[in-house]
Amino acid sequence: MQSSVIPPMSKPNKIFGREWPENMQNHIIENLQYIADDELDEREWDALFSKTQDALATAAQHAKEQILEGKATPMDYQRL
Repeated sequence: MQSSVIPPMSKPNKIFGREWPENMQNHIIENLQYIADDELDEREWDALFSKTQDALATAAQHAKEQILEGKATPMDYQRL
């Protein structure tokens, strides 16, 4: 069984300093790919959030002011 993640010729003979059966190598490599993809997604979300954090804080402050001034009404979830 060959992994579609990494071409067979580029697979390392050893992973973490140890030789593994090919099916285990495939499993390890697929899991590492999943972990790496997840980390990249997290970094992307962090970057996007940091760009909008000031705007979100400003919007929250504006909402609090409207509530204190009596200009806000409770959200009607039936109208969403």
